[in-house]
Amino acid sequence: MNLYILRWNPNISSYKTEDHQDLVSHIKNNEQPTDFNWSIREYENLTKDDMFIVQQVGTDNDGIAMIGKFKDSCYESDSWRKDGTKLHYADMWIMDAFDCDKENPLPAKRYEKLFPEIKWHGGHSGVVVEEDLDDKLINEIEKDMIKAGFWKEGELDKFMSWNFDGEISGKILFSEKELYLKDQTKESFINFMTCLLNSKVLMPMHVEPDENGDKKCFPMILTTENGDNVFPIFSTEQQLKNQYQDSDCEVYDISVTLAIEIIKEDAETKGLILDPFTAPFLIDKEIMKVLLEVAAQNEGDD
Repeated sequence: MNLYILRWNPNISSYKTEDHQDLVSHIKNNEQPTDFNWSIREYENLTKDDMFIVQQVGTDNDGIAMIGKFKDSCYESDSWRKDGTKLHYADMWIMDAFDCDKENPLPAKRYEKLFPEIKWHGGHSGVVVEEDLDDKLINEIEKDMIKAGFWKEGELDKFMSWNFDGEISGKILFSEKELYLKDQTKESFINFMTCLLNSKVLMPMHVEPDENGDKKCFPMILTTENGDNVFPIFSTEQQLKNQYQDSDCEVYDISVTLAIEIIKEDAETKGLILDPFTAPFLIDKEIMKVLLEVAAQNEGDD
């Protein structure tokens, strides 16, 4: 994994202070931008999940204004300067962002003392941190953020391993479900079922070691107000609502068809229930059967 430094001077950049303040407010509300990129000077070796920091430079409050990872490798497009030239850009997921003029938890004046090899007040944007410095810098940032109460222990590792593409598709699934629950027409149901088939869901599993010490997983069971047993699945991590945080539980990111295959032979349950703690929808045995048939037909058409 590489670490890139992206430099931002709000006095000359097309990305203005107002744009950044708006981004910060969204990030604080756990809202990711879906179309956010930066120009990269040393673009040739950038790959998916490489990390970046954005340095605010050329101001009275220079410091680290953003931390995150790249969605994918770079692509070529028209320069933000609108001068007819081309630049290479990379799309980004953002872990945290700060308005350095109001809060500056990672000030340049601290980091230039710790890492004098790096330019903290100017320079090119999109350059790779030397290999012997990248881990040290990230570790120092993480330590400072945890100490200041911005991050929890292990939060950086969780961000780096998280599948954001799956999270976005999960939000779309949740939205399609809400549309159907509000307007239960044939069209909205078809749209919801189509989205369900094309999305992954989160399924909590109880984990136990077998006699050989290998891990065995069993779907969690919920009992409804009617006394029916169902297996919970979730559209997004937010829908889990801290219900499954104990050490004996693991959450798996799987297709809905795999979730059906896991539980379809259980005669004692009514089926899967999507997002049981917010806007529940029961995927009963009849719906499960239709979904598997449509999935099999789609595979045959391929």
